[in-house]
Amino acid sequence: MTHEHDDNDQIRPGEAELTRLADGSLPESEREQLQATLAGSPELQTRLREQQRAVGLVQATAKITAPASLRASVAELTETPARKRGRGHARTATELRQAAIWRPRASIGIVALAAVLIAVVSVALHGRTAPTVGSTARLALAPATGPAPTVSATDHDVLSVHPTGASSIPFPSYVHFTAWKASGVRHDTLQGRHVTTVFYTVAGTRVGYSIVSGAALSMPSGSTVRGPTGARYVFVSSEGAQIITWRRDGHTCVIAGRSIDRHTLLALAAADEQV
Repeated sequence: MTHEHDDNDQIRPGEAELTRLADGSLPESEREQLQATLAGSPELQTRLREQQRAVGLVQATAKITAPASLRASVAELTETPARKRGRGHARTATELRQAAIWRPRASIGIVALAAVLIAVVSVALHGRTAPTVGSTARLALAPATGPAPTVSATDHDVLSVHPTGASSIPFPSYVHFTAWKASGVRHDTLQGRHVTTVFYTVAGTRVGYSIVSGAALSMPSGSTVRGPTGARYVFVSSEGAQIITWRRDGHTCVIAGRSIDRHTLLALAAADEQV
């Protein structure tokens, strides 16, 4: 005799109701039995905690007033197949069975889904995400688009160019500290932020010094040293380039170059502290 395969055989008792227990929609009559099952299964207890965290994230997101089009898209994304086929009519036993099978499978990714929903709402309401030190460093390694800025007529320690949106931080001329000379400049907009980059060269080696407008960017993971005045410098290597980043007057500064050692990068950044 052959037996019809039942997908429910692949789902352990109680797993289908984890999401409903987490969000409080499980009937009282079923709750005690499920909790008894959970007591004997550390794995199910872990999955329940994941569901509870996800429910909390989704509830927090629901407090944000998102655009109607976004809410409609999220509703469509999270709607069960049975509800899509027919809203407002009584579901058949087969549909109820399929919905029970769908729920635990969907719940496997509920934490990831909650994170995606929050990210989408955040971007929709608040605009672009902030650039990173890595994306800023790519501009510091890009070609110059303008001629070398001149030394300021009123202060030989700085250049005549000022960072867009961060004018309180002058670019150093390095005339009293090193043999590096300004060789070019470029102005970019990176994810809504102005980035001004000045390029310096010496003996065929070039670095780009970028300053980002707006609030300081998140610091990357890397080797950290303290400068003469206590500034925190972080070194990062990326795509064959050496990068140093630090914060000055609430803004992020980045110097990046190829064929250059960290000692030289630190010397350039630390000399900037004396400007």
